[in-house]
Amino acid sequence: MAIKVPYQGWFVREYTEQQVRELYELRAAIECFSVRLACRRITAEEMTWLRQHQATGEAALAAGDMDAYRIYNRDLHAAIMKAARNSYLFPMMGQLSLQSEVLMAKTIRITGRPMRTIEEHHQLLELIDQRDGKAAERLMEHHILSALEDIIRWGQTSGAQNGDGNA
Repeated sequence: MAIKVPYQGWFVREYTEQQVRELYELRAAIECFSVRLACRRITAEEMTWLRQHQATGEAALAAGDMDAYRIYNRDLHAAIMKAARNSYLFPMMGQLSLQSEVLMAKTIRITGRPMRTIEEHHQLLELIDQRDGKAAERLMEHHILSALEDIIRWGQTSGAQNGDGNA
């Protein structure tokens, strides 16, 4: 990630494995809480939008349009958070969003990860529609933490190639 240091310029910031782990653990906690609330509070209109958006993501992946896929993923998670109707969630997630976006750009390059994500999102939408908060929360935790493990494995593999070991 590029960061700006006042009076010095822009620098690339690499994350240690521990920093990546901490970021994803916090993201999992926030998104699990969010999906649990969304299961109670989502409207029929929001559910319709999520289903249509899921189809958009599937089409983007099928077309190999990874920019559209990345936007789909970001917007789907944001819509679930919006459906939770808790005004404190967005500011909290906003603090993590830039770092999460940088790391998500890595996950979409991991073989098989985008398809697993599409499948997990499909299952998640079914659980939200059924208003099964506990199952949706478990799936969201698995979804976020399995992405974490994929990033760490990918970082170890690419780190071995470029010598830094950072994710």
